[in-house]
Amino acid sequence: MSEKLLVLEDFQDKLQHPFVLELDEETQITFTLTDCISTTVQEFPDRKRDPFHLIFTAPKTLRIPQGTYPLTHDTLGQNLLFLVPVGEKDDTIIYQVIFS
Repeated sequence: MSEKLLVLEDFQDKLQHPFVLELDEETQITFTLTDCISTTVQEFPDRKRDPFHLIFTAPKTLRIPQGTYPLTHDTLGQNLLFLVPVGEKDDTIIYQVIFS
C-alpha cells in the first residue's frame, strides 16, 4: 500500500487507465479514471495539497456501496480510496473520490 500523499498531478496522465479492485481471489472490478478536477477555491497556508476529485466509471455488473477500497494501478501501485457512487450512465456506474 502506498504511503505517498497523492496529488492531482499523480492522476492527470492516467485518464482512461484501469484501476483494479480485487474483491476476493475470483472477483475483481476494473474502474476507469475518466476525469480529474482541481477544486481549489481558496488558498490555505499550511495545506498539504490542493483539493481535487476524481471520477471513475465501472461496469454495472458488480455494484459496490460507498466505502474505502484498495484500488491498484500499474504505476501508482495500491492506494486506499473512498469511493462514492454518484450516478449511472449507459452500462456503467459513476464513482467519485474527493481529496481535500
